[in-house]
Amino acid sequence: MPDPVTIITTIGLGLKLIDQFRDLAIRFMGKKLEPPSETADQTTNKIEFRHAGKVFKEVKVSQMKMDQWDDVIYERALGTRLPDHYQLFEVCGAA
Repeated sequence: MPDPVTIITTIGLGLKLIDQFRDLAIRFMGKKLEPPSETADQTTNKIEFRHAGKVFKEVKVSQMKMDQWDDVIYERALGTRLPDHYQLFEVCGAA
C-alpha cells in the first residue's frame, strides 16, 4: 500500500482534474467562470477543505484509514462480503 502522503498527492491531482473539467465545461456553455465556493487543497501532510476562503475542516494523514476502503470496494465489486468469499474459496478448494 502506498504511503499516506502519496495517497493525498494522488487525491489532490484527481481534484485538480475535476476543477479543470469544470472550468472547461463552464466556458463551453458560455457562462461566466467564477471560482468555486468550496475547495479542497493539499498541504504537506493533510487536506484542507475551505469555504469562502476559510478552512472549515482538515484531514491529516494520521486520520485517514485507507485500509477500511478495501472491504467496501471489494464487497461492491463482487457483491459479497469478504468473509463469505473466503468461506466460498475454502469450500471450492476442498472439492
